[in-house]
Amino acid sequence: MTWIVGVGVGFCVMAAVGAVLVVVARVLPPGRAKEVVGFVPNCVVLLHRVRRDRRIPWRGRVALGAAAGYVASPIQLIPNVVPVLGQIDDVVVAAVALRYACRHLPRASVTNAWPGDPAYLGRLLGDRHLTDV
Repeated sequence: MTWIVGVGVGFCVMAAVGAVLVVVARVLPPGRAKEVVGFVPNCVVLLHRVRRDRRIPWRGRVALGAAAGYVASPIQLIPNVVPVLGQIDDVVVAAVALRYACRHLPRASVTNAWPGDPAYLGRLLGDRHLTDV
């Protein structure tokens, strides 16, 4: 029964952090601070858009699904009830899955799917992982 409370608290913390990031990203003026705050919401948008692309091989789809499952799962390396650290492992898992899946897509497709500054996309995925195909 106590794990249900932990899951509920973890979900509430994760939802609150996400909501604050989205609101702050919309309120800040254009610039570096807005991109840094909007990084996680931009990753979520990229994950959603890339997941729908039919050119990703099945291994990439499995990686994205596993990352989504890990983020949604109450069983994690660092539980989400631990402030900040609990969310950092989720971001790392999502970034690794995005990097793996986007490696098999053309550069133009990934750049078009990214809603933020392309420089931050290069930092997330690494320029050498984006193909010109």
